[in-house]
This record gives sequence, C-alpha cells and structure tokens, in this order.
Amino acid sequence: MDLNERKKLILKAVVDTYIEKCEPVGSKYLVDYYNIDLSPATIRNTMSELEQLGLLEQPYTSAGRIPSSLGYRVYVDDLMQNYRLTSKEIKEINENLNIKISRLDKIIEQAGKLMSSLTSLMSVSMTPKSTSLSIVKIDIVFFDLNNFLLVIITSINIVKTKHIYSKTDINSDILEHLKKVLNNNLINIDINTVSLPLILNMENMMGSYSNIISPVLKVIYEAIKDINEAEIYIDGATNLLNMPEYHDVERAKNLINLMENKNSLMEIFSHSPHDALSIYIGEENSITSGGDSSFIFKTFLLGDKILGAIGVMGPKRMDYSKIIAKLEYFAGNMADIIKNELDENTNSYTAIDDSKFMQGGKNKND
Repeated sequence: MDLNERKKLILKAVVDTYIEKCEPVGSKYLVDYYNIDLSPATIRNTMSELEQLGLLEQPYTSAGRIPSSLGYRVYVDDLMQNYRLTSKEIKEINENLNIKISRLDKIIEQAGKLMSSLTSLMSVSMTPKSTSLSIVKIDIVFFDLNNFLLVIITSINIVKTKHIYSKTDINSDILEHLKKVLNNNLINIDINTVSLPLILNMENMMGSYSNIISPVLKVIYEAIKDINEAEIYIDGATNLLNMPEYHDVERAKNLINLMENKNSLMEIFSHSPHDALSIYIGEENSITSGGDSSFIFKTFLLGDKILGAIGVMGPKRMDYSKIIAKLEYFAGNMADIIKNELDENTNSYTAIDDSKFMQGGKNKND
C-alpha cells in the first residue's frame, strides 16, 4: 500500500502506542507523548484517512483508534524497526538453548516450552511428517535371557529404542545373529514394502528361533509409523489468560482448540517457505481468523530436510519486532543443536521409549 510519509508516521505511532498501552490512541496523546510535530487537527484528519483505508479502527464512538489486521500487516512489512537483542537477552536464550535430550521430538517439545517462557506467549512447535524414511541401522542391547532392547536408527537421524520380551530364552549370541539378519534385510528399504517372502526368509535364517521375527517386525513397524506421524506441541496456553484480549475464557479456549487442530496447522506449515519466518495476522488464515490473534513461526532445516518448526501465538497487539528477533535467533540455532544432540546419541542409545522393565518388571509385547 502506497502511503505518504505522514500517514506512515501516524500509523507507526498508533501501532507502537497500542502495543504498549492496549488502549485506543487519540491525537492528543500522540502530540503530548510521541513528539509528533503536527497539530492535533492534522493528526485527527490523518487518522481518519487511515481508517478509511482500513488500516485503523475506531472501537466505539469518540474513542481513539486501534490498528486493524491490515494496519498491523503494513506495520510488520514496512514500518517497524528491527529489534536488536540485548546481551542479557542473548545470554538468556543461549542458556535456554542448552538442551540435552536425545530424541528429536523431545528436543522440539522442550524448545516450545522454552520459547513460551522467553516470550510469555503460547508456543507451537512441530515435528514434521516424514515422506522418505528408511532404517539405516538396527542394533540390539542384551539385558537378560528374556529381555533385550531394539535400537532403530533412521535416515532422518531419529533413534527409536523399544523393549522386546521373549517367552523363549535368547542369549547374546542369538541376538547377535538376529541383528545381522535384520540389518541384512531391512536396511535402506521402505518398511512398508517388506513382503511375505522376505519375512519367511528371515524366519528361515533364524532357524529354531524363527518365532522372534514376528514380534520384532511388529515393533519396528510401530516405531516407523510413530516417527512418520507429525506431532504438534502447545505450551504456555495459560499465558493468554494474562492478556486483556483473552480475559474472555471462552475466547481463549476457542483459540487453543484451533491450535490443537493438527491438520489445519500442518496445512499452514506445509505451505510456508522453508527456513523462512512466517507471520499470519488476524484474518489471514484459518487459525487466526475470527479472533484478535497473530501466529508467527519459523521452520528449521538440516541440509534440505525440515527438522521442525517453532512459533508463538498471541494477540495482534504483540511486540512484533522483539518477538521476531527472539524467534529468529532461537530457531536459527536449533538445527545445529539438534544435529549435535542426534549425532552424539545415535551411538549412545540414551533415547529409551519403554524402560519400565529396567525398574524390576518384565513388559510383554502384545
């Protein structure tokens, strides 16, 4: 939208003031507190023109103006000043980025919690649905004659570990043979293409221990299916209740329900530019439409693979410049953190999904 310098000045002043005060902004306030070298009458006329352009709204008669969704969009795209993080803020983010978790989904879930804490908004984080997943290595950790740990290392650097309980006693030598059979037959193939002849061949290779193949394959299928499913994590929803826009609890609940709609969120994530910041304001998509909310997020990559996305949801009246600076810095470091954590733990197998049997009991797979 082509605005002259006076309109840009007034629009920016109104948005900045409303973000800070959460009250309609009048011309007198801008003259007294914003040091605008224009008369109140000129400012009122300009604000009226901005309202006619759909950039400002007048919430009730004789009140000042507030930004519209379009006004926020113009502000974010053209008018706001880039926020420079302070050394204190950078230190706080760096300390929070010291995430020591081995599973990708848990790293991203924890990152969402941290982003909510850093921004005092509701965070949304996502692990993507994989379209080209294969197994690159299978390892087995022996515990006793009836219990062992199956370690599945995938092509997207996610490690899944599953406990297997065997009715038949199986020693470490048999498990070593089982590992060779699994690696010789399942590496670098689509697990969904495993055929009956391949299963029968693996059973034949296991000889008298052929009955172990079926439960092991079942566990592998379940692990791959679990990895293939995208996950959405919501954190800090209660932060919204501290904001004037969401004092109506039903309004906040409706927003949270929308954010928990995995299909809608995945649609938004999938149509957004990779490794770029995405900002949706007000009525610009199905998540923020119908409410006074904005949704900002960024995907992060490892090479050309999407590792996930992290973002925040809050009122349109959020401090965009500061929030964007924190989100850009935080997300910009996530790929390196994830790569380092996954590389370290690919060999250490610390990511245990089912470890109750290590606490004294034996868990039997169905």
